[in-house]
Amino acid sequence: MCLKTFYGIVMKFFICSLLFLFLGTAAMNAQIANVNDETYLLLALKKEKARFEEIRNRWELRQLEYKDGFTSKEEYNRTQQEYEIALVNYQQAMLRVIFDQPYIVVEEAIKYQAESGDKKHVRLKLTNTTGGVLDYQKLLESEGEIFTEDLMPDRINNVFVSLINIEDNTIISKPYERKIPSIEFGKSVRIDFELLRDVESVRISMVYANNTSTKDVYLEKDATANTVEIVSAQFSQEAELGSNTAYNMQLERFSSEDNIYYLEVVNLPRQITHTLVEQGSSARLSSIKFTKGITKKNLTLTLYMPDRDDEEIVIDEPLNFYIMAVSKDKRESLGSLKDQELSPEEILNQSDGMEKLELIPRGVGKMEVVLNTLYYPVKAGESISVKAVIKNTGTRRLDNVAIRTEYPLNWNVLVQPELIRTLDVGKEDAVELLIQTAEDAGVGDMTVKVKADAIADNRSVESDDKEIRVHVEAGANIFGTLILIFLFLVITIGMVIFGIKLSRK
Repeated sequence: MCLKTFYGIVMKFFICSLLFLFLGTAAMNAQIANVNDETYLLLALKKEKARFEEIRNRWELRQLEYKDGFTSKEEYNRTQQEYEIALVNYQQAMLRVIFDQPYIVVEEAIKYQAESGDKKHVRLKLTNTTGGVLDYQKLLESEGEIFTEDLMPDRINNVFVSLINIEDNTIISKPYERKIPSIEFGKSVRIDFELLRDVESVRISMVYANNTSTKDVYLEKDATANTVEIVSAQFSQEAELGSNTAYNMQLERFSSEDNIYYLEVVNLPRQITHTLVEQGSSARLSSIKFTKGITKKNLTLTLYMPDRDDEEIVIDEPLNFYIMAVSKDKRESLGSLKDQELSPEEILNQSDGMEKLELIPRGVGKMEVVLNTLYYPVKAGESISVKAVIKNTGTRRLDNVAIRTEYPLNWNVLVQPELIRTLDVGKEDAVELLIQTAEDAGVGDMTVKVKADAIADNRSVESDDKEIRVHVEAGANIFGTLILIFLFLVITIGMVIFGIKLSRK
């Protein structure tokens, strides 16, 4: 009984000891987690330093012993290996003390336009802001002998940078990736990329120290340029005379000021009028203002073509003209630009932004069928001749002009000539239509439709329909007339005979 009781007391004591040991370890771990990391980094550094100095002293002793022949080659090599391992561990502990997580910040991301005017670039300023828990200069002074050039703790080596499109995660920079050999602590480097796609925001990807860092940034505009870029995707368009055409364009400001820019369209013939409106609005404008936070505006330039060509507007001959953005100061010095012919050099020097546009006037194919008379009386089975005149009322030559007709069943229409090969602008040509009615055509009005079609600049052209009203009259019936005369004579003779007999009575 006493033995059993003693055994129970021992087991309880053992279980309580394990429980206290577990709780003590957990409390110690919690306490360690709450202690300043710097303290434990320093303790680890002191531990590795003591171990390194111990092994270094042993290694220096082994070198002397090996030189005097008091130790073996195997012991010499083993001690050398221990020394190299201790050196690496000490270097790693020191770097952990000197540096926290390596970090590079993006201080600037500026979008600007190249001097050529046709390319966009992005200029980045990257700064090494990595910090440490100790002043590495003091450590270098005391322990500089253990650091080689590639272990200098004042720089981040081999930084790879690229620009990525946020929408589809593709690289949009040229070159696709840049390598920065090293960035010293507290120092900055500038790198430049050409943009392969014009965007407002990019994702900057940086790979360094076995880490990948990405940042989505909004691109600043280069405020030193003080220019406006004008870009039109439809810079060259065709427009038919008498119609209108529109150029959609985007204006982007590269300026730090809320400037007002006047828009001028120059070198455009005075016969062609134009309007400028901001997309989404119907209000006409002649100037724009970029307010704070607004760097882009979308405009539409609409041109209205005259009905006829002349010496300045020649069919199929390209017209080059420009749209300019001019600051208030420059506009006051330039004066009115209306009806002025400016050279490309003058436009480039006098504007804060410009875009060259092209307009190709195209002629319009149009024709008309003219009939002198639209009403013809005719008897069934007879034919009539109708003269028609085909006029080219457009601004482009007509080719292969043909007359098309629609007529009643059992009728027929012959056209002479069947085809007019060419009809120049403002010219006319006559054709004859021979309309043959049917023998059994009913009395009343019938319609014959006439229209013309042709080809102008590889496009089909048709005239309006013209209708000829043919009135079919009743034809003369000789046999019926003879019967009526015979019956009239019979009735007349009968009445005479009847009158004679009546008088005799």
